[in-house]
Amino acid sequence: MNPKIKKIIAREGVIFVTILLLATILMSGCGNYDNGYDDGYDGAKKEFVLFGAGEYNNGYEDGANDAYYFDLGYRDAQDEEPARYPSMTEYMEGYREGS
Repeated sequence: MNPKIKKIIAREGVIFVTILLLATILMSGCGNYDNGYDDGYDGAKKEFVLFGAGEYNNGYEDGANDAYYFDLGYRDAQDEEPARYPSMTEYMEGYREGS
C-alpha cells in the first residue's frame, strides 16, 4: 500500500477515535429526569449537562423539592410539632422517620 494512503488512513482513524471518545464523554454526562431528580434530592447539581438539560433541570427541581419536604417533616417530628402536610408523601415519610 502506498505510504501516503497509510498516513491518510491513520490520520482519519485518529480523528474518528477522537470524535468517538469526545462523544462518549459528552453523552455520559447526559442529563435525564431521573439523574436530575437523584442529584436534586442529594443536593449535588451537575454544572455541565449538555444533552437533556431541560429534563435534568426538571428532575433536579422535583428532587430538591421532595428533599425539602422530607427534611421539613423530619424536623417537625423531631420538634414534636403536629404534621403540617399530611397529604404530602415526602413530608410524611420524613415525619415518620423523625418520630
